[in-house]
Amino acid sequence: MIISRIFKLHKVKIQKKLANTLSKTAWYNVLNHFITKSEFQEIVEKLIYEVEQGKRFVPKIKNTLNAFKECDLSDLKVVIIGQDPYPWLYKNHPDGTVADGLAFSCGHSMKIQPSLEYIYNAMGKEPDDRNPDLRYLANQGVLLLNSAFTVEVNKPGTHYDIWKPFMNIVIDTINYNKSDIVFILLGKVAQQFEDMISDKHLVLKASHPASAGYNKGVWNCDDVFNRANNYLKEKDKTTIQW
Repeated sequence: MIISRIFKLHKVKIQKKLANTLSKTAWYNVLNHFITKSEFQEIVEKLIYEVEQGKRFVPKIKNTLNAFKECDLSDLKVVIIGQDPYPWLYKNHPDGTVADGLAFSCGHSMKIQPSLEYIYNAMGKEPDDRNPDLRYLANQGVLLLNSAFTVEVNKPGTHYDIWKPFMNIVIDTINYNKSDIVFILLGKVAQQFEDMISDKHLVLKASHPASAGYNKGVWNCDDVFNRANNYLKEKDKTTIQW
């Protein structure tokens, strides 16, 4: 009974901390009802269970909602959905992880990972202009999400089912509250969400940049970044400085 009570208190504490991550953003009003309820408790329970089984996941749970903190709902223009957070540890950062809570961002290590390298190549960005920390995109209205907000260390694909209910809520929230948003779905896992996205938004698709790494080839992004900006221009919105 005592263990059960402690476990319950731990869950509630985690939920409150995550809700506080959003407290200064417009996301708080639309996502707080989910984060503080039983559906999100189930996600937290599964993550706690992973730890109890001796497994380690990244990023740290306090960082899982950083994408929302850095890209407010009121500023939202583009949603990029990838697959997993970087599944590696990084001992030279206090959090001990490469993943920083924003998809493809390398703000902890400040060393560009291969997937981000392919993205910058596709953008045509000069080497000196390649920032490992993608908060500069998030602060322009780009929501950088992975299909799972956590992943077991060194084991990609392990947490998709855990986070799918929350991803569904996020997409429903954007559908209900916004229009003319560009969704860029990178890879087959991300593209499973396509049918959920309202036709009042634009959906662009490409393979995941990691696939180019596996094949040691050039990533074909289908010009999604220029196409996204062209759409924003059509809708009289400020374009993204990729």
